[in-house]
Amino acid sequence: MLHPKISYPSAKLISVLLFPLFFCAPSFSSGQRLENLCRPEVLHFTPNIYQAQRQNWSIAQHHQTKFMYTANSKGLLEFDGSHWKCYELPRRQIIRSVMVGKDGLIYTGALGEFGYWQRNSQGQLSYHSLVSKIPDKAIQTEEIWHIIETTEGIFFQSFAFLFLLKNHKIEKIEVPSTILYLFEANDKLWIGGIDQGLYELKNKKFVFVKGSEFLKSKNINVILPYQAHEILIGTNAGLFVYDGISFREFNSQLSSFVSDNQLNTALRISPTLFAFGTILNGFVLCDLQGNILQHFHQKNDLQNNTILSFTLDQDANLWVGMDSGIDYVVLNSPIKYFKDPSEKLGMVYCALLDQDLLYLGTNRGLFVRNIALPNDGFRLVPMMQGRVLELKKVDEQIFCGHNSGTFLLEKGWAHKISNVTGGWVLKKLSKHPDVLIQGTYTKLCIYRKKSQTKQWEFSHFVEGFSAPVKHLEEDSEGNIWVNLINRGVSRIQLTADLKSIRNEVNYEDSEFYRSNLVQVNGKIMVATSKGLLEYQNGTFKEADLQKKWKKVIPQQIFPLDNQRILINKLEGGLAIYDQGQIRSLPLKSSQLVDENNIFKIAPSLYFVCVENGFILLPKKSLNLPQLKQTQSLIRELRVENRPIAGEWTSPSALPVVSLGHEQNSFVIKFCTLPTPLEVTYTYVLESDSKRWVYSSVQPSKEFNNLPPGAYTFRLKSNLSTRESLLQIEIRPPWYWNMFSQTVYFILFLSLLYLVYRVQQKRFQQKHEKQKRELEEKLRRQAEENHQKLLELRNQQLEQDVIRKSEELANSAMNIVRKNELLEKVEQELLQLPNDLGKSAYQKLHRLIERNLSSDKDWRVFEANFNQVHEGFLKKLLTQYPNLSKGDLKLAAFLRMNLSSKEIAGFLNITVQSVELKRHRLRQKINLPPDKSLSEFIMQV
Repeated sequence: MLHPKISYPSAKLISVLLFPLFFCAPSFSSGQRLENLCRPEVLHFTPNIYQAQRQNWSIAQHHQTKFMYTANSKGLLEFDGSHWKCYELPRRQIIRSVMVGKDGLIYTGALGEFGYWQRNSQGQLSYHSLVSKIPDKAIQTEEIWHIIETTEGIFFQSFAFLFLLKNHKIEKIEVPSTILYLFEANDKLWIGGIDQGLYELKNKKFVFVKGSEFLKSKNINVILPYQAHEILIGTNAGLFVYDGISFREFNSQLSSFVSDNQLNTALRISPTLFAFGTILNGFVLCDLQGNILQHFHQKNDLQNNTILSFTLDQDANLWVGMDSGIDYVVLNSPIKYFKDPSEKLGMVYCALLDQDLLYLGTNRGLFVRNIALPNDGFRLVPMMQGRVLELKKVDEQIFCGHNSGTFLLEKGWAHKISNVTGGWVLKKLSKHPDVLIQGTYTKLCIYRKKSQTKQWEFSHFVEGFSAPVKHLEEDSEGNIWVNLINRGVSRIQLTADLKSIRNEVNYEDSEFYRSNLVQVNGKIMVATSKGLLEYQNGTFKEADLQKKWKKVIPQQIFPLDNQRILINKLEGGLAIYDQGQIRSLPLKSSQLVDENNIFKIAPSLYFVCVENGFILLPKKSLNLPQLKQTQSLIRELRVENRPIAGEWTSPSALPVVSLGHEQNSFVIKFCTLPTPLEVTYTYVLESDSKRWVYSSVQPSKEFNNLPPGAYTFRLKSNLSTRESLLQIEIRPPWYWNMFSQTVYFILFLSLLYLVYRVQQKRFQQKHEKQKRELEEKLRRQAEENHQKLLELRNQQLEQDVIRKSEELANSAMNIVRKNELLEKVEQELLQLPNDLGKSAYQKLHRLIERNLSSDKDWRVFEANFNQVHEGFLKKLLTQYPNLSKGDLKLAAFLRMNLSSKEIAGFLNITVQSVELKRHRLRQKINLPPDKSLSEFIMQV
């Protein structure tokens, strides 16, 4: 799709940037000639990338979303800067043309079909055909090759028909003959008729342009606005300018090129810059006079030589549709690239520009080229194969540090001045202006200038030092700082004759192993994986610059001047620090190599070494204001590979996405509008209780098994400080909605109440049980206490019984002994009656008889006996009422376990009488003969 009418603010910048780069003149400086070798960056989108057919017939950009749309042989391609998507027509025709209207609709044309694409309620593009509005069935065999929007409406053009869409109506406009393409230039519509010439469309009528008869034998493929009221006409036989009156040929050299290579399409990029695309040999950029400034073709930058379409995006960069693939030419960038088409250079490590001779030191050798000769190429300097480590100009002499030694260069030739291998870094000592010190693979070398010839020559090694030195700096005190590969950093003081080391201090912490040593404004600094460290008072501390840079960790830094520093970031890419701010340069980290060498190669040019070429950074580009911010957009949310929540094209249009509980795993896709810069995304998913933070270069993020709730997805990239937001709600299941939650809450309260009542009852039962147990325990304890009391009482009673029994026994024994004594006294008195006198005798006899056992003694005995034996006599008398008083006495004595003799003494009878009483007692109680009377009495 061509856009001849352009608003040119950014396009003017392209003209300003490109024109000096490509226009060669003898007065150009070496730096300008060096710039002529370079070209804009070209990014490739292959069919494998956009997943469609090879041919891309037309390209357009949406003026609102900035998405790119391509008419591809498979369908309509949409590119949001990160993702490609193909929409096919209902009958899967090849789409030949595409145009984005002012109404935001995307119009396309195909075989027998044209219409527009519009986003549906799900956010996806859906097709609406306009062919039904045309009664002529002949349209079914026609291809719509061109679509143009004018003030009169939208024109759809095939080779045989022209249709005008206005106010939702389609009008067929009769064409004078078979036509090629309709163009708009200088607010007029032009069309070339095959075998007819040039026509102008006025008021829906074709007016033949007088004098254009010579064009009838030529196919008019291009019409562009030129100067004032002139138009530029491109044909298969050359280029012509029409000023409204006559025609003239335009730049014979360019005309020859387009006729030889078959001109197919063209575009006016800016007021002073044109692009002409051919079928056979790519495209060229030309100035206003038609001078070819640069040629892009398959052997240098393009994927394919057949150019089918051009368009200029809103950032003034060129999109090229080809017979195979799509290329993106970054015109609106001051950074230019040189890539060796022969691929013989290898990895570039260093470069030096000496007048018109450009030296490149690579891993394959030293190459030289005369940049003043456009057709000259890089050639290997004789005998300089192998790795070149450094190129340095000192006092108009060029030193080359090589893998095999150190050389001096002159006019493309080299001669060796040192055999020490690996000349990595060479510095002139400020304290000794006639001395150079060099770090190599193994030693520190000293060079001195001959006083006679003023030529530098090798002098000696520094004794006592043996280590590979890649970086070397001299501080204000004359100390030599060296960076030892995989060992750290050392500060060395040399002796006055510079032949040996007087003092050495090593800093060999692990962070210094792969560090880079540099001096910034007189301060020694080391770039480490932990950040930039600065030497202060005998130790290394975090540099003030690092505190300002915060999270930006430098792998290397390159001071440009006192204010600006170029940073090779550890994470990849280049940035510049200027006026307290850091901004990234439009370079992708994939274009750079580890430990880039960056240096000023000319007064206005900085040089970046890359693989098989180099990059030029013009000084003016480093003074440009902050690049325009490119905001990232959230495109869609997909559940199980289905766009469940539509596609969004602007942050303000983002809705709140409501998902079911079974849709809690999804993918969010996002993008950054087409840009040559490398994009890094930072995205955050926030909920009421958690916050997840992620960082990635991938333009999508998958989330799995999220719980129901409200989430906010925040998206930001390294190209913009603005955020895009998406509110996501994951609904709970039906059994966990507001109604169910209310029911569950009521049931929960009921359950709590029921549990409370049950618990209360259980507590009450438990309390009662504990009360009963306590009462039972108290009762048992009382019983136990009572039992113990009874036991104590019984023990006391037993003690009393024992004591009573003892007393009773003693009493009985006393009675027996008393009776025995009295009987003896009585017997003695019987022997002495005459001596005492009868009255005295009788008196004594009666006294003895009264003191013998009597009823009084028995009653005392019986009372004591009953206390001891608890009513034994009453119990025995109750069981055997026929017992006499004598029987009870005998039973009592038997109960006391007295013998017959003791009983006889107590009763004052004979033993035989006691045995007789025992016999009678056995009869009265009916005791069998085989049982003991004493045992029976004891058991009663």
